[in-house]
Amino acid sequence: MQKRKRVSTFSIVVFSLCLFIIPAITGAKGDTYYVRSDGNDESSGTSWDTANKTIQRAINTAINGDIIIVGSSGTGHGTGVYTENVNVTKSLIIRSENGYATTTVHGSVTSDHVFEVQADSVTIGGEGCGFSIYGATNDEMAGIYLSGRTACTIQGNRCGWDSDQKSSYGILLSSSSNNTLTENTANSNSNYGIWLSSTCNNNTLTGNTCNSNQYFGIYLVTSSANTLTGNTCNSNSCGIPLSSSSNNILSGNTCNSNHYGIRLYSSSSNTIYLNNLSNNTNGNAYVENSSGNIWHSPTPIYYDYAGGSFHKNYLGNYYGNYTGSDPDGDGIGNSAYSVNDMNVDY
Repeated sequence: MQKRKRVSTFSIVVFSLCLFIIPAITGAKGDTYYVRSDGNDESSGTSWDTANKTIQRAINTAINGDIIIVGSSGTGHGTGVYTENVNVTKSLIIRSENGYATTTVHGSVTSDHVFEVQADSVTIGGEGCGFSIYGATNDEMAGIYLSGRTACTIQGNRCGWDSDQKSSYGILLSSSSNNTLTENTANSNSNYGIWLSSTCNNNTLTGNTCNSNQYFGIYLVTSSANTLTGNTCNSNSCGIPLSSSSNNILSGNTCNSNHYGIRLYSSSSNTIYLNNLSNNTNGNAYVENSSGNIWHSPTPIYYDYAGGSFHKNYLGNYYGNYTGSDPDGDGIGNSAYSVNDMNVDY
């Protein structure tokens, strides 16, 4: 009897534990709140019929893990413009109904960030459901701002796009780590497209477009172990500059028609390869007071050159003003490329 009693008690304990574990396993998610431009902030926000009028009201109502969908007037599926500065104080997913082409958030106060992320694990936007964001035009104000944040996702947003719809910075991260910025556009801003400053580490920037900003496309300052892949930074004062930053990976980015393509100041041990660097008037690549940087892939790569010509080698960058020859036809120049007083192979 004692043995059977012990087994029975154990079974009850396991069953009780499973009651708490199952929701996590089955992917339980939070509630959804809705915002439309003719909504009512006194309403519950739990449907399009009871949608709130402002994004901030929905944030104030929601709890960690909830989803906020921002639409337009009526059914929420048209064009919506919101004039507000938004403080994201909880771990939420905030997305638009139909993407940045139809959903705009214009900061009502120029001396404040349009979206200020004040919690970890926040998502703003998503594939096909980002926002058009502008209006933070005072110095050091940004369309999207993260300070001391981690595990956030910023995707599919348009943070500045012409001389009227812009901010001082498109997206600004300060002392923030392990965040993901994907497929955002940050064009024509008064300072930088995307700025990572003050020990921003282990962030991933993929497929962002930062063109025609007054100063820099993507700027890293005292930031390490970040990965920049497939970004486009054209027609800026400088495409991608790094200052006092180390152990970053820059791969597959395009920096064309800037005044300096990729520029390193007091930055070491960065790995830079497969970038397209052309028509940058003061140098496709520039290095000052920096050492230990690698200008080719960390390992040999298999690749197809000129249609059916397969090779394996370390791969460097494409420099539009390279004048060397390729006698063996493998796509790699036979002489080094000169960067200041340094020769770069591959």
